[in-house]
Amino acid sequence: MITQTHLKTHGMTVQDYRNKFGNESHLSPEYLAKLRARPIRRGWKHSEESKSQMSDKLKDRVVGPRGPMSDEQRRLLSEKAKRRPLHGSYWLPNDPLGRTVGVD
Repeated sequence: MITQTHLKTHGMTVQDYRNKFGNESHLSPEYLAKLRARPIRRGWKHSEESKSQMSDKLKDRVVGPRGPMSDEQRRLLSEKAKRRPLHGSYWLPNDPLGRTVGVD
């Protein structure tokens, strides 16, 4: 298999590779078979146990430059988001007056 990273070390893109060596795949037949054999998880639901594990893992994570948000910060952000128009303009997140700008 020739990865995009490997091609980049030679100053090439996948398109450059295909132009030089023909339209055959840059991936080996074995690797393509392995990719095609993998199940697609689209639409699958996580179990309650895995949801709980993911939640516990993310609880200690620092969310922003100032650390996790307090309940008050979360509430204020939620209120601002609810006041945001859905169509025709966008919200200016750093505007202390919560103004929006129209989109043409």
